[in-house]
This record gives sequence, C-alpha cells and structure tokens, in this order.
Amino acid sequence: CFVYLKGPRAGHGSSMPSALLDQVNCQYEPHVLALRTNQPLVIRSSDATLHDVHVQSQINGTANYAMTHAGQECTTHFAYPEIFRIGCDVHPWMTAWVGVFDNPWFAVSDSSGHFEIKNIPAGKYTMILWQERLGQQQRAITLAEHQALNVDLSYDPGASLAGN
Repeated sequence: CFVYLKGPRAGHGSSMPSALLDQVNCQYEPHVLALRTNQPLVIRSSDATLHDVHVQSQINGTANYAMTHAGQECTTHFAYPEIFRIGCDVHPWMTAWVGVFDNPWFAVSDSSGHFEIKNIPAGKYTMILWQERLGQQQRAITLAEHQALNVDLSYDPGASLAGN
C-alpha cells in the first residue's frame, strides 16, 4: 500500500539517488515502488529473457522499453505526481505499481501493513491509503510540532474490490 499526505508540495527529487525497479525471475521487484517527482528511476532486467516494460501512466505519458538480456537498464523520471501500473507485455502476470509524489511525506507499507513517515511539519493534512485492489481511503489528521501519531487505517474485509 501507498500511504501519503495529500497537498503540500515540497520541491522535487531530481538530486535524489535513483530508485530501482528490477525484473527478477519474471517478477518486478519491488511490486510497489514510491519516488519523488523527477527522481531518477532505473529499470533493470536481471533476467536473461525478453521483457517489454510498459509504463501505463496517465499524466506522465506511456512508454515501452524492450529489454532483451540480463543487465540491461534504462533510466527515466516522472514530472507529475500520480500512481500508475507498469506491466510486461510478454509476461502478463508481471505487474508493479509506481507512486510518484511531490513531497517527501509518503511510505510503502510492509507486508503487515505497517509504515512510518518521518519529519512531517506541524499542520493539518489529508492522509491517503491506496491499495491496488481495494482502492483508496483518506483521513484528516492534525499534527502538533514534534508529535508522533499512530493512525489506524484499514479496509473492511467484506468490502467489494475497487477494480483497479
């Protein structure tokens, strides 16, 4: 899941280290990847087989990168915040989700659903939880200076799937 604060913009990530999306044993690693606007994204194939990396962004534009051998890489970046799918047209089960954010206040939850976002300035925010099958939910939060906040965001197990 992506967890992020909506609204406050804070620069971009062009000077940040590259994020990495790798193709390993016909799977994308990681399955969910978050980065800043304009932060370099290296897409690598560690597989000795053909992959077609199909970026399915609505705002930043689509792209296809054919990768024919292990060790092949391409670098790209995304100027606008959005969440989108990357797939492989050769291996349709290969899917990754990329979240591009225009502030540093985001996280990807671990397999237990835990996350941590540090150094959030005091203020009022909308916190959003996004999951590929269950959609998104949001909650208003208010933080005082140097306040730690535990937020319990969960999906109703009986809710229907969002159909992403």
